Amino acid sequence: MQHCHSKSFCKHDVAIDVCSIFMHQFNGDNLLPPEGTIRISHQLSVASCPGGCYTGSLKIEHKHLDTMIYTKDAIAAFERRYRANFINSLGGFKSLVLIGTNNSDGSENLATFSSLFHLGADPALCGIILRPATPFSSTLDNILEQQCYTINHVSPAFVQQAHQCSAKYPKGVSEFEQVGLTPEYLENIPAPFVRESTLKFACNFVQQTAIELNGTTLVIGQITTVLVPDTYVKEDGYIDIEEAGTVTSSGLDSYHTTNRIERLPYAKP
Repeated sequence: MQHCHSKSFCKHDVAIDVCSIFMHQFNGDNLLPPEGTIRISHQLSVASCPGGCYTGSLKIEHKHLDTMIYTKDAIAAFERRYRANFINSLGGFKSLVLIGTNNSDGSENLATFSSLFHLGADPALCGIILRPATPFSSTLDNILEQQCYTINHVSPAFVQQAHQCSAKYPKGVSEFEQVGLTPEYLENIPAPFVRESTLKFACNFVQQTAIELNGTTLVIGQITTVLVPDTYVKEDGYIDIEEAGTVTSSGLDSYHTTNRIERLPYAKP
């Protein structure tokens, strides 16, 4: 076991000691423990170590907090489900929505997604990432067939039902019926909304792109119709999704409500 001492600076430019960097195995130019991790103990801010054992940027906010630095090889060696939880948590809080679709036979589908992202406001575009197709997946097939789908925010009152919509029900089985949510239709929009959802919108299919790296698919849609109570839309167009009770997610199965810090003015140089 080895350790080194150095100096770095906090955000107030006050020099602090970099201490207790423990490493267990020499590997080339770096010291790494056998499993490909580095354990760092105590409050510290690391810029570099004169001994050459670590270079990077890291700040630990709490004293006596052990931090592990995981290498690519260490992550690859994780058990499959552990790795999925670990990597899915890294991106932070994500949009949690239910995507409603159906096919020409009228069979309805409702799927849980946490990959929704804003793509542009003019035209109004959004994207979703769909996992590789399985015998259970219907969302992409329905979107391509009907050229339309709905995106529905989730509220605390039905977060358990929303989670259950991620189960692999056979094709032709309606998640609406299985979890007890209510399909709702608007004129000229063939895809079902979730009646229980406070904030929801419809999209027309625009484009799909296959992502060869992992077999997923990017679907881009243009927002055509938005349903939102007036009280949540502020004078500047901002939709207060916290006031609306929108739930967010982290990892694969953790759900959260939010607590705003503040809204800030437009940043200028």
